[in-house]
Amino acid sequence: MVEVRRLNERGIEAFENYISGLSNDGGLTLPLGILTDDRTSEPLDIELTVNHLAEFATRYDMGVYLVDLLKQVRSQQLLGDSGFWTWLALCWFDQLCPLDSKGKRKPKKPYNYVLSPNWNHRPRHALYTTWMLVANHRESARFMLSKKPSARGELIEQLAARQYFMSCRGVIEAAHRIYFDSSPDFS
Repeated sequence: MVEVRRLNERGIEAFENYISGLSNDGGLTLPLGILTDDRTSEPLDIELTVNHLAEFATRYDMGVYLVDLLKQVRSQQLLGDSGFWTWLALCWFDQLCPLDSKGKRKPKKPYNYVLSPNWNHRPRHALYTTWMLVANHRESARFMLSKKPSARGELIEQLAARQYFMSCRGVIEAAHRIYFDSSPDFS
């Protein structure tokens, strides 16, 4: 377990530089020191600890963990906190952007890991969106989050691009019934 912090401006910039550097050398060492270094991160105003070694089978499982973690705090405190969400993405970067068979990482756009102030990019943040979907829609969000933590499906991209759909419980519940089969696979 590790105490959750937030990346400061310097820490966010260092993480963004790391992500950008992966396009040239996908084997760069993950800069986990950024998480605890006082020059790149700072304590939260609240006490939270996270299992940084937790492994999640699906993005939904990751969302359930985050909902449980954040149920003890007012979510408004952390809702738009880029440093907090970016810290979490770096903490679990091995799952969000795992090494391939050649020991290289192939990251998506930086805003998938660094919570952007641009509202058009915010729904693409791997953890923020995952948490929000599970917090707002519980089991009905499973159909969008049933892949590995590193995978994003086309369905979530399309729904996340339309804020109305993401916040409308009826739309999400209907889509869950249409797109998710909870029956056991006997093949």
